[in-house]
Amino acid sequence: MDSSDLTSGPSEIGSLTAHSNEESQFVGSSSGVYFINTVRRAFSGDLDSSKISLPLPEDTLVGSDEPHADQSPATARSPSVSGPSASPSKWQYDSEIARELGRAPPLDMARELMMVYFKVWHPLFPFLHGPSFLRAMELLYSGSHGTEGHTRTNIPSTSPDHRSACWTTIFQCVFNLASHLRPDLALPPESRIKSPGSMHSLLAILTRRQDLPSLQALLAAQLYLVAKMSLRTASTVGGCILRSMLHAGLHRCPFRYKELSTHDRQLRKRIFWSAYAIDRYLSQALGLPLGIQDSDVDVCAPGAHEVHSPGLHKVKDMSEGSTPRVMADSPGNGAQASSTAAQIELTNPQHPVQHRHSGIVDNGEQHQREIAFISYVESGKLTGRALELFHKSILVRSVRRSSVLVLVTDVHKWWNSLPPALQGHPTSTNGSRSPHDEPFHFGPFFTVLYHHLILLINRPSLSLSPSTPEFNSGLQTCIGAARGILSALRAEIDAKQALFWAGFLSAAWMAGLVLAFACQLRQYIWSKGSLEITDCLTFLRIMSAHWDTAKHCHRALSLLAENIRHSFTSAQQPRSSDSKGINSSSREEPSSPSASKRRRLSSYDPSVPLPSATASVESIAGQDLGPLNATGSGDGPLELTTNTPNGIETGYLGLPDFDLNTADLLQGANFDYLLDMFGQQYPSF
Repeated sequence: MDSSDLTSGPSEIGSLTAHSNEESQFVGSSSGVYFINTVRRAFSGDLDSSKISLPLPEDTLVGSDEPHADQSPATARSPSVSGPSASPSKWQYDSEIARELGRAPPLDMARELMMVYFKVWHPLFPFLHGPSFLRAMELLYSGSHGTEGHTRTNIPSTSPDHRSACWTTIFQCVFNLASHLRPDLALPPESRIKSPGSMHSLLAILTRRQDLPSLQALLAAQLYLVAKMSLRTASTVGGCILRSMLHAGLHRCPFRYKELSTHDRQLRKRIFWSAYAIDRYLSQALGLPLGIQDSDVDVCAPGAHEVHSPGLHKVKDMSEGSTPRVMADSPGNGAQASSTAAQIELTNPQHPVQHRHSGIVDNGEQHQREIAFISYVESGKLTGRALELFHKSILVRSVRRSSVLVLVTDVHKWWNSLPPALQGHPTSTNGSRSPHDEPFHFGPFFTVLYHHLILLINRPSLSLSPSTPEFNSGLQTCIGAARGILSALRAEIDAKQALFWAGFLSAAWMAGLVLAFACQLRQYIWSKGSLEITDCLTFLRIMSAHWDTAKHCHRALSLLAENIRHSFTSAQQPRSSDSKGINSSSREEPSSPSASKRRRLSSYDPSVPLPSATASVESIAGQDLGPLNATGSGDGPLELTTNTPNGIETGYLGLPDFDLNTADLLQGANFDYLLDMFGQQYPSF
């Protein structure tokens, strides 16, 4: 775009009001708030502020249903004092929430489930603050010590009822998520979430306010729904999360606002990017438009350089070739903003910053603890770009070869830039140690993500005519990606790690379809493809213990495989028959290797390696898909003793009495003891 076509002068921006209870409210510039502040500044020299008190600009634009509409300007503008200093005091399970989600499990089980969650789920979705969670958990069980692990109902709560409702939701979702990974830690019936549909009834309670505990509770509920494969309900909850985040201003980088504490800035970013990553997954899985548009976001990516300063609209990198424009910023208090606070910001809607590889910044130990989160968010950005490129409305869809090439390059760049800890396969357990004591290895997870992205980008070309070069190139690329997915899933199972992510099912299903499609078109040899389809069927059968959808996928792929086998057998029959027309395969000896392939697979036992790919497709196609002892997992907790290790005093949870008053959310000083116990696996942020 010609620079002469760009408008000059300051551009309007919105206003954020931070409250003292982890709550904030955002009003965008299109509301007119920036212009109101401009008028206020114009009259500031003529008005006697001691005699005339103008209402806040937000109060003249927003309706009276705001929860803090009755607060005074001084109170409304007070700095946020959330975080460790605002950890909840005595609290109890909210009875209304407990009716839907269940009661707290016994203490010993809760301790183990908590460790499972923070070992597997938290590194990918760190929307909770570890020290605050531990403090809340200790307060919860401190009043019930010796009472069978359940909370007392007569504890007077000094926290608002809403906070108790949020914490009740968070804890029940955490416990049930961890139980999903550890079937051996069976929750008592009264502690289980009876139905994913229960989450619908909680939305009115959890969306009543736009504070951080509410968003954390909504995210915990959404993550539980994703794990249970209730994707439509998860997407509905995601819509509430999106609107709540926008009302709270989480789509704007918190480092622009001096009203926010250091703790809140870090936590707001983690909440936002966790919601962003889940939105990208759900949008792809359900084939829906993106809920969060990159062009509406200026929150700095996790692990990337922070380009904002409190109170200033900071400059972005000049390497984009964009034309700079001056931005006057007035976050939180437009009346006090001045043109001297103006900074340069690059703006180019055609090439937003999010569409580049973020360039992960190595910040030492903190970076290592965040690396899974950083990498998963980056994969979500790439997924969003693929959806925007190939799946926009057909009225506006325009796929340029150069755009596809840039996207493919960035996917490969992301994969090649991952650290070794997020690539490769975990070592198989040798039986000397329990798989629950092993650190969780995210290599197979990110391998599946990578190959699934390649499938997503090349899959549209498989709808073209098979005679076109684009089809044939895309098919061979998809075959390679499908084999990579199956190899990663095999590694996950061999290491006795749980198939914890619902995206594994979609990836396995697409891999099986690609291989069946290629074999049907005679573009892939059946003798090889049948073995890999058998592997895929095995994985789908294992997943069917957790997700009913896997049973449907297994049944469909079995029918396709049987159809392909029949077509190959029919084509080869004239050549494989003797003079009497008897098929040579009918003369197999029962003890022959081919006959042994037709054995039926027994129920999966995590302690026994999966059948190799020598089992025939037809032997699996007709199996009953009853309940299985589905997966072992390497996500088990490390036992927390109630003794005092090395003189460290422990509390009701058997955990050290941490100093929870740290101001910096991401510092690991409070978690050194747990970090040692996890072998550097515990994400202490």
